[in-house]
Amino acid sequence: ETTCHTITILQTDTAVSAAWTPTFSPICIDGGVQDLIPLLTGDLNGVFTGNGVVPAHPAYSFDPIVAGEGIHTITYTVNNGSGCTAVEAHIVEVVPAANTNLQNISVCESPSATINLSALLDGATLGGTFSVVSAINANGTSLQSTPTIDNDVLNYLLSFADNPAPFTITIAYTLPANGLGGMCEPAPSQAEITLLGTE
Repeated sequence: ETTCHTITILQTDTAVSAAWTPTFSPICIDGGVQDLIPLLTGDLNGVFTGNGVVPAHPAYSFDPIVAGEGIHTITYTVNNGSGCTAVEAHIVEVVPAANTNLQNISVCESPSATINLSALLDGATLGGTFSVVSAINANGTSLQSTPTIDNDVLNYLLSFADNPAPFTITIAYTLPANGLGGMCEPAPSQAEITLLGTE
C-alpha cells in the first residue's frame, strides 16, 4: 500500500547581500570625506569597518586623512536578523598630495650655459614637465635666442644685443593629470631664473 504525504515548505527568510563598490579609490589624502551609504547596492542597515571609516550608524563615511596614506581594507557586514549574514570587503588606496612648489634662483651670467632645473624644485612632486614661459632682459625685451629645455636641463645663449642685464627666464612646472583632483592634481606653477650681469 502506498501512502502519500504532503510536505509544505514555508520560506521564512530571504537572502542578504553586502554588495557595494568604492568608486572613489584611489583617493588623494585631501580628497575629502566620502559617504559610503550611496555606494551600497546590497542591503542597508549593515556595518562598515576598517581604517578611515567614521562610524555614525547608519550614515558611515570614509575619511582619507583619518585612514592615512596607503592601502586599506574596508568591510561591509549586514545580516537580516535571522542568522543570515553577508560580508563584502574592498581595497581603498589613499595617495599623498602632490604639489608644484618652485623657488626662484639667481646664477652668474654666462654667454652660453646650462642650468639643471631641479634647482628650482622646492619640495615639488617629481615627474613633472618644465617649460619656458618667457626670457627677457632688464627692459622686458625678449632675448634674441629662446632658451630650450632638454631632459630637465635649461640651455640658454646670450648675445650683446640682449643687454641690459640682468636677464630673467620664467619657467613653468606641470604635473601630469591623474584624475584625482584636489592637491593630487595641482595647477602648474612658475619660478624665475635671474642671470646676474652688467651691460
